[in-house]
Amino acid sequence: NAEKITEKRMQIWQRYHELLEMLEESDVLRRPVIPDGCNHNAHMYYVLLSQGISRQEVLAELKRNNISAVFHYIPLHSSPAGRRYGRAHGSLHVTDKQSARLIRLPLWVGLGEHDQDRVIDVFRQL
Repeated sequence: NAEKITEKRMQIWQRYHELLEMLEESDVLRRPVIPDGCNHNAHMYYVLLSQGISRQEVLAELKRNNISAVFHYIPLHSSPAGRRYGRAHGSLHVTDKQSARLIRLPLWVGLGEHDQDRVIDVFRQL
């Protein structure tokens, strides 16, 4: 079933990508970039919010609409273990800034088009 699962995830990923193109053109967010000659397995779909748009407010609005989305990650140098065991040298302000703008959108095999439309509607309100 792995091929069928990946195919369905790719369909969902591609639909997000098409629906969010207009919002990227409006400078609300940036969509993932897949370099020429590279493939992916659609294991996630993320957006990079434009500066000035609060990730926390977007996540809260998604939650108010019963949409489960999460921030992408905590940079290793900022994590408890990273602060304790890591050896970051100098400022990693670009990493911190980009991390604060990333959101992972819901993506799973059972996600329907109506569910995706609800996600997109929240972003259109930004």
